Amino acid sequence: MNELDVSVLISVYHKEKPLFFQEALESIATQTQLPRQVVVVKDGPLTESLETTLRNFVDRHSDDFEITIVLVKTLRSLGYALNKGIQYCKAPLVARMDSDDHALPNRLELQTAFFSTHHDVKIVGSVIQEFNTNWENVIDYRVVPTDPNQIKKFAKKRNPLNHMTVMFKKSFVQKIGCYREVIGFEDYDLWLRALQADEKSIANISIPLVAARVVSLQKRRGGLKYIKQNYHARVHFLKGGLIDRQSFCIGVLSAVVVGISPTWLRQFIYNNLLRKGRV
Repeated sequence: MNELDVSVLISVYHKEKPLFFQEALESIATQTQLPRQVVVVKDGPLTESLETTLRNFVDRHSDDFEITIVLVKTLRSLGYALNKGIQYCKAPLVARMDSDDHALPNRLELQTAFFSTHHDVKIVGSVIQEFNTNWENVIDYRVVPTDPNQIKKFAKKRNPLNHMTVMFKKSFVQKIGCYREVIGFEDYDLWLRALQADEKSIANISIPLVAARVVSLQKRRGGLKYIKQNYHARVHFLKGGLIDRQSFCIGVLSAVVVGISPTWLRQFIYNNLLRKGRV
């Protein structure tokens, strides 16, 4: 099997569940075309179960692709951990992967092929399919815009990319400053800066390439902590000229409504009001 000139970048920390982490890693090892390298960033000390999961993965697949383990001595933030990992990525294309999701079998092959035919694109994501326990049992989808004009318009109010699906050109992301310390919204900040630098830089593939766990997504979307992070991030975006005042107000108000809603209502809002379509 020919390997792709891609580095897969995963960050993991001590609260991750070993079974979820194992599934995420194995979904990379069972791709239709394997990557050149997998970079795993340990964001602070891990539990023994997570360490065992990682050691077993290395033992099973060190002959299939290069595996690079990067240690951040104390727990920092996702943006910090990913920036650290990018330094160790050897391939020109970097594929992000969350430590609790599942990459569909042809993810890396399709995204690499997309870059070969869309030379202006620097960052490409996709739709995600959501699941609870089995990635093949789809509960719902998060559909993102594919038209360049719609992506630019969408990005003013909401994140235009599903972070766990993204593959990007390493040189471009480094050129615009990589991830910044915008807690909870490190990726959104990066995409807005990418569009500011080059409005044609972002694209989405209209089919799901990653399955994401619904429980993990819901936890990230709710509560006072989410509301505060959203507000501070959008203040940062506004001051940096990445969004306008109208987009700021709409984004903050939407986050308050979603954040204070009980889980069942939050799910209803996302499924029926905020989602733009189905695959």
